[in-house]
Amino acid sequence: MTRPFGIRNSDCAGFSRSHGRPCVPVPWLAATSVRAMCVAVVILCGSTAWADKRVEETSVEETALEETALEETAVGEAALGDGPVGKAAAGHASARKAAAQLDLPEDALTLLAQSLRDSCAICAEKNRKNAFSELDEFYAPGRLLTMAGDTRFEVLSDKPNELGLLGYERQSPVLTFRFHHPAARLVGVEERDETEDVWLKELASASPGDLLEGTIEVIPYPYGDGVSYLFSPSEGHLQVQCRILEISAP
Repeated sequence: MTRPFGIRNSDCAGFSRSHGRPCVPVPWLAATSVRAMCVAVVILCGSTAWADKRVEETSVEETALEETALEETAVGEAALGDGPVGKAAAGHASARKAAAQLDLPEDALTLLAQSLRDSCAICAEKNRKNAFSELDEFYAPGRLLTMAGDTRFEVLSDKPNELGLLGYERQSPVLTFRFHHPAARLVGVEERDETEDVWLKELASASPGDLLEGTIEVIPYPYGDGVSYLFSPSEGHLQVQCRILEISAP
């Protein structure tokens, strides 16, 4: 016996037993069920095709947006690099790289340099105060600074008891590290913070402009502008007090 979609044998058998007559298929129900299923299949196929098309369109749109963003970035970087702003940014990045290699407080040095250019006395004082706050932390007594390889100490011709740094290119402030010994010790420096004779002899054999490798220790200085340093606005000079722990020609 032909049965419409959705009606099982057990359904027909149960209907016959309870009503005493056979289960007769209903033609319109079968036709309706077939039509409904066909419509569902058509809708499902249409939905799948639409979804696939939408995914494809979205992928194309996202790719286009990414390409546009990359093009705009490249154009922006090219324009930035060619203009004054780009050159300034490149110079600042170079200074930060050098500061990182030399272990320098770049932000504090920038503030000191700005204070030397300020025409406003209040602004200059504020910049110095902010710089000193950072320097107190960066050059805290007991900090060790080691220079070797491409980063070395430099023997200065005009400052016999101070060391400069190879690669330090700032015109202002000038940065030096002042070491102490019995013949040249600032008031306030403890005897225990003097540099030992063995390293003084090593320095005595060096000539101005020579490059040396070694380690220094920042020492406290009670009469400074900060915990371990002096700053002279008239000379644009930042002098950090130290003792030499080890130094030699490479």
